[in-house]
Amino acid sequence: NHPHDCPVCDEGGECQLQEMTVAGGHGMRRFRGKKATYKNQDLGPFVQQEMNRCITCYRCVRTYRDYCGGTDYGVFGSRNRVFYGRLQ
Repeated sequence: NHPHDCPVCDEGGECQLQEMTVAGGHGMRRFRGKKATYKNQDLGPFVQQEMNRCITCYRCVRTYRDYCGGTDYGVFGSRNRVFYGRLQ
């Protein structure tokens, strides 16, 4: 469900997701479902969150916890219904 907007992406041709896809021999998009859209949350100056490009790698959660010292941000749900958000 990752958007196919590589030409305007901030990674500028240095995308780890794209490199892994090519290395795995996948060259055709097979996702046929409706694209989901999400709102971004403010996680402070150290973590920039772009949820519409999320591939569910949990890096934002690990970075927020391990490097920023935050404890109020986590992942909820299971399988294809995952929500990233602040614990309240």
